[in-house]
Amino acid sequence: METNTTTFTNWSGQYSSKPGIYAIPETVDDLKVIIQDKVKFPSPLVALGSGHSNSGCNVVNMGTAVSMKKFHFIHEPIGNEVSAGAGIQLYELHQFLAQRQLQLPFTPEIGNATLGSVACCCLKDAALGQSTGIASGMIRRIKFVDAQGNERMMKRGDADWTLLTSSHGLWGLIYEVTLDIIPMKLVIQSYVKANAHRADFEKEYRKTLDTHDGVFGLMDASTGNIIFETRQYCPKVVKPNRMENLFNHLDRNTFKYFNPVLGALEINWYARLIRKLAMGGFGLFNSTFPNGRRTFKALKPIDYSHEYPYRWDFHFWAFPVSQFPTVVLPAFLKFLKEYKKERPYFDEKGLMACYRLRVEKNALLSPTFHEDRMTLDPVRPVTRDQKLMKDWDDFCFAYNEFAVQYGGTCTFNQTKVLSGTQVEGAYGERWEIFKMARKSVDPENRFLSNYFRKLMEKT
Repeated sequence: METNTTTFTNWSGQYSSKPGIYAIPETVDDLKVIIQDKVKFPSPLVALGSGHSNSGCNVVNMGTAVSMKKFHFIHEPIGNEVSAGAGIQLYELHQFLAQRQLQLPFTPEIGNATLGSVACCCLKDAALGQSTGIASGMIRRIKFVDAQGNERMMKRGDADWTLLTSSHGLWGLIYEVTLDIIPMKLVIQSYVKANAHRADFEKEYRKTLDTHDGVFGLMDASTGNIIFETRQYCPKVVKPNRMENLFNHLDRNTFKYFNPVLGALEINWYARLIRKLAMGGFGLFNSTFPNGRRTFKALKPIDYSHEYPYRWDFHFWAFPVSQFPTVVLPAFLKFLKEYKKERPYFDEKGLMACYRLRVEKNALLSPTFHEDRMTLDPVRPVTRDQKLMKDWDDFCFAYNEFAVQYGGTCTFNQTKVLSGTQVEGAYGERWEIFKMARKSVDPENRFLSNYFRKLMEKT
């Protein structure tokens, strides 16, 4: 097992870490040593994958950073499941499965999250087919080493399963995950135009959700224009034609290269122009394929390698589907307009992501534990200008306050600058249950990071 001292940042590069020691275990026995040797490996122990988080949940100052990158293996699928190491990234597993004409039910836009985080952090994407849009639903088994240094295995349906899948590394060091797999499926993508300011928006919104399976929307909040990309599994096995394959290739890369284009100039008029051009691009998809476009979404997860210098900064909140068009969205557009009026220097920069999530009860802290929800996610490119990123964080905190007021639920890895009071407002009794359960499995706070300690102490 290699150990050293080093500094690193989260995926976006915004938050830096300087742990007391940086450990790179290779075996389960190494994990046991790390947990049991409290002198060499001081608390808190924080497991690291790709660092694919835009919040401070994987920041490690002092304590021990435990890199899981050596747990990098994939077993051959057996039946309708596949097992892989916690250090495998989602895009790697999708590529492996695609070679066998298989896929995961959960197919996110960005594929850099590692399976250790997928197993316990309630990652999300638009619902489609059997996927509710919360990754927890496809997790079958988790192997981990607990706070006492014991090897453990837990499976879906076990007594504490919904706690483990919400644990964010606070239950132990996860080293292997088993997931559901399905045959690789063709998806038909179509596009629906709408505008949040129009009188017929609610009707168009509800019709879109009622008549389609997957719904992923992008909104220009400065104009209210929305394009919903609807997704259905194709009932027939028909390969995409040449034109569809060309657009599929462009589609897979557009999001990646949109970031440096949008972030080229930190000027508000420029950001508004790029948003309009981006919405026009999605309109091109709509006019080119009026009957929908066939694609393999399992091939879509993007690899933002560490060498790629541009990053998105996401901010996640999800609201009740029923209240979204008539209460939440109008209130948010008013909130954003007033926020920008008071701060003329500020612009949200990117498009807002609006996608449907369905009820997911396989994780206690699932954003959709009780009801279907629609997200409203501000997105912007990361800039090295610390003042601009501080302005962005200030906006995100203000948005947190708005979201709690309107019944929003968050995630801990992609909702930024959360306070304990905001988390309590979002999750209520479930948060109290989780805190008590965490204390019972780790009474010495071996895994309690400073990030979660702060949230649990409501500071």
